[in-house]
Amino acid sequence: HGAPGGPARRAVGRRLSRQAAPAATRRVWLGAGAAVDHLDKVWVARVPLVGFEALPTPFLRNLVRQHVVVVIEGEGAAEEASTALTTFDFLPIDPTAPGTVIQMLLGGETSGEIREQLLRGKQPRASWELKGSGPNCVERARAFSSRYSTRISLFGNNCVTYADDLVSHLLQT
Repeated sequence: HGAPGGPARRAVGRRLSRQAAPAATRRVWLGAGAAVDHLDKVWVARVPLVGFEALPTPFLRNLVRQHVVVVIEGEGAAEEASTALTTFDFLPIDPTAPGTVIQMLLGGETSGEIREQLLRGKQPRASWELKGSGPNCVERARAFSSRYSTRISLFGNNCVTYADDLVSHLLQT
């Protein structure tokens, strides 16, 4: 399954220093005296399945827009930018391999992977759905993903269930 912005790569998140924080940053209190400097926005995007990204028309690309990606918009993922977009998605390790496709279409499981990607110079798209906001979402998504089962199946644990579970986790406070 595809992710917005190209090939996967592990992003190294860094928190912006207080001096570099934009003036619009607000302090949010989370009970028991805990505070965070910002809330990250959590979006869900539907993108074409891997192998279908290059279809010639938007109509055909929209037909295969079945892969679900969680996009986090917030501070701290890139020091040089005031905000950054970081994506998390879940897909088979080799999604276009004939054996993987057959195994999944027959309802079986295969090995999957969770990808994290930093999108530089990108803005949220009108087609993305804003789900809410929460504190320190990139770090919390990494922790959640490290514990998530990477066995993937078309009719069980898949990109949709991963995205739903991740969003639910990020928006609980």
